[in-house]
Amino acid sequence: MNVRLMILLALCALASACNLDLQPLTAPPPGRVAEINPANGKIVMSQGVALAVQCTDGCDGVCVRPRFSVDNGEVLDVRPGFLGSSNDNLNASSVNDDTRIQILVAQTPGTSKLRVKSTCTDRNYTVTVLAEDPNDDQP
Repeated sequence: MNVRLMILLALCALASACNLDLQPLTAPPPGRVAEINPANGKIVMSQGVALAVQCTDGCDGVCVRPRFSVDNGEVLDVRPGFLGSSNDNLNASSVNDDTRIQILVAQTPGTSKLRVKSTCTDRNYTVTVLAEDPNDDQP
């Protein structure tokens, strides 16, 4: 086998091993949208929806201390989150130190880039926030 081909195949295998994806941990309310398409890196959310997500990658499984940033904070906000039951025996410092879960908050209609960086890779998503339909609340 050609050495260049072997190197190319090895690089491709390494690149796919470090894929970064966002896994939704919550669902949107009825009649609202919150969809993550890992194939094309697009996220579509209805205005006002908050979606808990968890970062996974090929290095660590669940990302260790991922970093999230947005380029348009008026469209999308990212906040640290915690999912647990009222029976969890956690102190405040352990909750505040756990940044693996983040909440995406769709604030106003528009588009924003979401950048997620883990210890081994990073990924950009395009987030589109859809306008709330004023007729949705009509009986």
